[in-house]
Amino acid sequence: MKIRTAGLLDIGAMSTMLELLVAAGRRTAPADVEYVREHYVRNPLGIRRATSVE
Repeated sequence: MKIRTAGLLDIGAMSTMLELLVAAGRRTAPADVEYVREHYVRNPLGIRRATSVE
């Protein structure tokens, strides 16, 4: 497995995963595509994100 930094093409999948966490009661922060784009992918001061590649 390789690890790479998530990018614009990953936003939809990241949002879907976060929405599942909201539905399960494990997350209360927004999970929509715009939120993911601005807070995870385009925010240089935000959380470093990684996506596994098989």
